[in-house]
Amino acid sequence: MYFATSYNVISTSHCCAMTTAVQSDKAKAVLPTEFLDGKCDFIGAIISVTSSKGESIEGSVFTVDPVANLLILEERKSKATSKKKTHIFHLDALQQIKLVRMADAESESGLPHISEEELLRLEQRNKENAQRALASIGPGVSPEAQAIFDALNKTMPCQWDKQNIWVMREVVIRPPYDVKNCVSSDQAALGRVRKVLEGEKSRLKKAMLK
Repeated sequence: MYFATSYNVISTSHCCAMTTAVQSDKAKAVLPTEFLDGKCDFIGAIISVTSSKGESIEGSVFTVDPVANLLILEERKSKATSKKKTHIFHLDALQQIKLVRMADAESESGLPHISEEELLRLEQRNKENAQRALASIGPGVSPEAQAIFDALNKTMPCQWDKQNIWVMREVVIRPPYDVKNCVSSDQAALGRVRKVLEGEKSRLKKAMLK
């Protein structure tokens, strides 16, 4: 999962050295080795990132914060415009980072600036978002179970309790996540969840047959 936002960047430039400053072993595993050599020439590099849900985005590196384990990526929406979309990634929530090409001198010199205050605000907000993203991943569950959780979570708040799915804190769905495995004392909530679950199971079954 990733997070995207738009903002005005001002004040002093932000550049960070990597080396041993990276806190997370998982972050070290996904970062290209070129980013871990202590140099700052990765700023402006073109990379492709894959989120925990398999979504891929290509853009230029604005900065990497090794202490907060955050990557800020700028995606240019089209070649005909200079408008960019800024994505904030928590490194622990990424599956893969591929280096497409290193930054050239022109792209490095044209980088925008960001204030330290704005960076800290974005860092705090996206730490919270990253925690929610990681909490949405079931421990040791099947891809089907995760797909069911994600589908339900779009319209109803869900959370994992080991391998059980709690929906709206009223209905619990136990493995193997069939309609008959839904339990609740709230019959109205139970009926609603069963209906959505039945539809999602049907959709997944059709997708597997294709």
